[in-house]
Amino acid sequence: MYALVFVLLVDPADMIFHMKLPLFALILFLWLLDKGISGTIKYRQDSVFFVASYILIPVIGILIALIQQNFDNSAFALGFIKSVMILVSLFVLDDYEIPIDKILVNTSIVLPVLTFLVYISFLVNPDYFNEVIFVYFSEETGSASFSLRNYYGFDLAMFFFKSSPLLVFPLGYYTYKFLTGSRKVKYLFLLLLFLFTMFLSGTRANMLSAVLILITLVFESLMSRKNKLPLFIASSTIVYLIGLFIYNASFADKDISQQIKSEHITSYADLFCNILVF
Repeated sequence: MYALVFVLLVDPADMIFHMKLPLFALILFLWLLDKGISGTIKYRQDSVFFVASYILIPVIGILIALIQQNFDNSAFALGFIKSVMILVSLFVLDDYEIPIDKILVNTSIVLPVLTFLVYISFLVNPDYFNEVIFVYFSEETGSASFSLRNYYGFDLAMFFFKSSPLLVFPLGYYTYKFLTGSRKVKYLFLLLLFLFTMFLSGTRANMLSAVLILITLVFESLMSRKNKLPLFIASSTIVYLIGLFIYNASFADKDISQQIKSEHITSYADLFCNILVF
């Protein structure tokens, strides 16, 4: 299971190792072989409902397309079903009581390591980065993307692994461990490592998710204290920083994507005004 999670994190498009389907098939085959011998399967009803619901979505879509006679891209449809079939591994996790949360937290360290290695190569040798690394990750495998973002007047290079949103789980885990555990230095280092990696991804969703996790856990820690002054100071500071972040993310002039989002806000405002007038 560690190998499969590693491949899913590093190679979500399955263009580097080409091992996503073979590993999944191997795990499923060994599980079915074991169940054929033992004959007992432990499962949860919510897992059955969850898997069945997600598999039905593409199946219903294909049936509707066939009825309407506009089923033009069978490769895309079957590929979507194949990507959903990975959820069948939930039955293996339930049956063997595999701690997938610990596996994800332990394996996800590979993303910060890769991010920092790529970022260092960009800083040390930009030509090699542009000619080799950028071409490989962005164009050949499609597992990552690169961009320049403007934040508060500074142009920063961003490196986004497509599986980087999953880093919210180890970030939350290590933040909790830092606040409640005894090995403060270790967990602080890992907390900052994952936090910085999510900010280097350049996406507002990753940044905001990371900040919200920190806010939630820090507030939970401060709420248990008798002296509420640190809580008041933290609340005021956080409200100001979030407001500043939202303003910059929505109304900055030098980022094309930000301009598009600002235009969307205007379009929504016009739409609601037209609805109210009608």
